[in-house]
Amino acid sequence: MDTDHIAALLRGLRTTPSRRAVTTSVAALAASTVLAPYFREERAEGKGKKKKKRKKNPKDLVPPPCALGQIACHDDSFACCDPKLCTSCGCCPATRPSCCGDATTVNRLCYDPTAESCCPTSTTGLVGACRKQTFCAFGAGGLVPICCPSGVERCLFGCCQPGEFCCPDLMMCCVDSSCDESKGACFNIAGGELARMG
Repeated sequence: MDTDHIAALLRGLRTTPSRRAVTTSVAALAASTVLAPYFREERAEGKGKKKKKRKKNPKDLVPPPCALGQIACHDDSFACCDPKLCTSCGCCPATRPSCCGDATTVNRLCYDPTAESCCPTSTTGLVGACRKQTFCAFGAGGLVPICCPSGVERCLFGCCQPGEFCCPDLMMCCVDSSCDESKGACFNIAGGELARMG
């Protein structure tokens, strides 16, 4: 019997109860105490009726042989691809045949060098890919790779807007290359676009 049930019964007995209340409480207490084992068994039987699924043993998983002209990339029998598409990322698709990242980076990704550029590794070990017409920079204080539009200046943790110059001492982008706020307005550094990291 749970403690909440007992506490409720004791609370009911604190005041002077009527004969009917005493009879009902005693009957409920007796019934729950006597019948409780039967309810527990019934619940246990209901839970045990589920069928257990047999887990496949890894030894039972036999990889199919690679197709003609393909290899098991990095000796992984489940990763078959054309030898030209076997990279440090594993098998890359033909649309993204190169790998960005290596064993020292947190992530790796396949990319198309004709449409994207692979960004250098950030301080956190992340790499990313930026599409053409953009260039790689680092955002969030050098933590993540970002992409800045072509024709703008990279600045600390982001990009300046067109026509602005990076002023690292001010941690801003200014319209005057001398970074003198009296000669022109200064603005917060733009965050850029997050590089593709997967």
